[in-house]
Parts: sequence; C-alpha cells; structure tokens
Amino acid sequence: MRNTKGFTLIELMICIVILGVLSVVAFPKFLDIQKDARVAVLYGAREALMTANNQVYAKAVIQSQEQVDSGDLKNIDLDNDGVNDLIGYYGYIKNVIPAHDLAGFDPQLTINRWYGVEDENEPYFLIGFANKPVDIFHLCYVEVYYPHTAGGQIKYEIKTDDC
Repeated sequence: MRNTKGFTLIELMICIVILGVLSVVAFPKFLDIQKDARVAVLYGAREALMTANNQVYAKAVIQSQEQVDSGDLKNIDLDNDGVNDLIGYYGYIKNVIPAHDLAGFDPQLTINRWYGVEDENEPYFLIGFANKPVDIFHLCYVEVYYPHTAGGQIKYEIKTDDC
C-alpha cells in the first residue's frame, strides 16, 4: 500500500473550481456593498449641508438677513463677534467653500456650483465624490436646489444610478 501526502491534481482542480464559484457569487455582493456605502455617504452629506443651512438660516433670521441676496457682500455674522462672516443667499449659504467647511465634509467629497444657477429648475450645488466626475453623465451625487425668492425652501435630490 502506497502512503501519499498532499493533494492530487484532481483534488487541486476541485478546490480551484470551488474557489472560483465562491468568488463569482461573492463579487456582485461586494459591489453592492460599495454602492450602498457611497449612497449612505451621499445621504450623510445631504443631512450635513441641511443642518449647516438650517443653522445659518437661523442666524440670518435673527439678523434680519433672510430676505436678502447679498450679492458679494458678507451679511451674516455666524459667531456673534460683530463681523459678518458669510455671504448669504436668502439666508442660506451662497458659496462653495463655506458650504464645504460649515457642513464638515470629508476630503473625499466635493461640492460644486452648478452652471445654470439662474434657472430654478437647475441645481444650485452638486455634492459628489472627489474621485468621480460630478456631472449629468455620472449620476452619483446630491442636487441642492435653492429658492429664487425670499421665504422659499431648499430642495435636495439624491442621484444614485451610477454609484
């Protein structure tokens, strides 16, 4: 009787086939988890910007600046030191850098100003990932629609088709 140690070629091939089948089954699930994570980050970014805008709006109301599009002049004092810190747009955050900073975005997120700001059917800001293009051809971002008159509400839409 012959005493053998290790795998035979057939046993090795069976192990490789089993591992291949497991990887084919697990790979789509792994991709789904990545998409779910990106979508969750977008929801978190929406909530962060919503909170920052609510806080700025509360300051604007206290300072009677919620009816004003201040153009390029700082008109909202955030830290009550008597110096205006932020350019307001009907009481909301108007520019990209303060929006990014006040919302506390991670460096993996980017916030861009949309090109068609003058049309109320176009988003004011787009929030997306720094390593993915943020445009209408790559739908993995948050659209932020600002009101075009005083007293209007901000609208948020999350696009996740290409996440």
